[in-house]
Amino acid sequence: MRNNQQRLLDDHIAENPENARHEGVGANQQPPMDGRIGENKEEPLQIVDVGTGSGIIAITLALELTNSRVFASDISSEALAVAKQNATNLAADVSFFDGDLLEPFLETGKKASIIVSNPPYIPEVDRASMKENVTEHEPETALFAGEDGLVIYRRLAKQIPKMLLRPGIIAFEIGHDQGEAVRDILAAELPKTASLQIINDINNNQRIVLAKLKE
Repeated sequence: MRNNQQRLLDDHIAENPENARHEGVGANQQPPMDGRIGENKEEPLQIVDVGTGSGIIAITLALELTNSRVFASDISSEALAVAKQNATNLAADVSFFDGDLLEPFLETGKKASIIVSNPPYIPEVDRASMKENVTEHEPETALFAGEDGLVIYRRLAKQIPKMLLRPGIIAFEIGHDQGEAVRDILAAELPKTASLQIINDINNNQRIVLAKLKE
């Protein structure tokens, strides 16, 4: 999972060497993260990527959404070191925070309008059947999430209302059969007016749970 993300970034760097200039951009910057989306369209969009791993999601968002401030967290200092280097190589302005889920932001009262995450979601019961090329090259914390694979979603869902601004968007990557469960976890923590949907990937497998909150 994480290794695949790293390979995608490496390929992108190789194919786009012009983006690999400006050493140091985005790697260690910690700009303020205040404000929200308002009527002023020039106001930067505040985005948070939780459990960023190699940084592929945060970096892509920063490069694609130029009028944004992207912040990313991970509990692994090793993963953050890789993500920072990737951001530097691609000249992506991303600020990285060392900590568990949204805790680095909640501790300082930060807010965001978009929260995304591709967290660990593999159930423990699937451990024995997984291929060695995955388990031997990925840290356990990046793969497994309790007996049903939903532990991180439950924790995140409880934290998000304390941080998400309105209007706001939540996007989670999920396992192929976790759509209804993750949707229900979010529904239990969000206002009843929130719009939730399950999005399938190109193979018609459940892949994303998307939630939208109105102002």
